[in-house]
Amino acid sequence: MSKDKVVHALGAVVACFVLVMVVTPPIPQPQKYHDFADKRTFYAASGLGSAYYHLNPNDARLAWDRWPMAVTFASLVATLITERIDEKKGIISIAPLNIGAISAVVYWRQAYFPIFAWNLIRFRLHYFNP
Repeated sequence: MSKDKVVHALGAVVACFVLVMVVTPPIPQPQKYHDFADKRTFYAASGLGSAYYHLNPNDARLAWDRWPMAVTFASLVATLITERIDEKKGIISIAPLNIGAISAVVYWRQAYFPIFAWNLIRFRLHYFNP
């Protein structure tokens, strides 16, 4: 595939993604989501962000649990691209994938603009369509 076709395809994907974000109503985080969290006094969390969330599970702290996972999963996808497709493309994909992962969590966590508040759409799109 030529470079122009790749650029046009990427532009089309981004345009479709933006269109979905604009026309789709927000998906709020259900409060029952926090019921699964470990609420014992002994915390054996896998990371600092996860430990912080599990001390008091709520929407505000959930972002601290999701950021490390988002970066880890995005880096894993970049590693798979490096190993399975092309080393140069995998290295180039690290930054965009991590920016997408972090921005998905930031977008979900954005509480200052009511139209985007606590919206799971981008977070779900990022993880179900890597």
